[in-house]
Amino acid sequence: MAPPTPSANHLTYFRTMATETALTITEAAARLGKSCPRVHQLLKAGQLTGPPQPPGRSPKNALRVWTSSLDAYSRASARQARATRPRPHDEVPRRALTQIKIALDIALEQADAEARAIEEHLALLESALTALRSTRATARRYQQIAAHQSELLTELLGPQDASELTANP
Repeated sequence: MAPPTPSANHLTYFRTMATETALTITEAAARLGKSCPRVHQLLKAGQLTGPPQPPGRSPKNALRVWTSSLDAYSRASARQARATRPRPHDEVPRRALTQIKIALDIALEQADAEARAIEEHLALLESALTALRSTRATARRYQQIAAHQSELLTELLGPQDASELTANP
């Protein structure tokens, strides 16, 4: 019986093992600063790679993660962190925001003071208008009384006496 011929996967595995270093899950987690379950997630998601494992549960302390994939993952994570980190020129300086807030507060106080002054003026105008209406009503009443008294005096004096009053003012 002839010895089994190694498959292409086995040959790739042996060539890779000869040129690359693999780490255990615990070592990889320590190197990344992550937990062991997180390293398992990254392996399952394909973000980390490692030597092929036999089906089923791998033995404890089995070499599972290539160091090159750890390095690639670290570089990609660093790039992503730099890309998502706010840049200093993108941020509005806190001092400028504070100055804007102060200016808005001052403007609001001025607007409130103006609104109160307008309300006071309106109240004075309404009071003056009420007084003028009252004075107008009183003047009309005096007019009516004077007209009525004039008619009564005209009747009392008679037409002849009334003509003397209009002729000699």
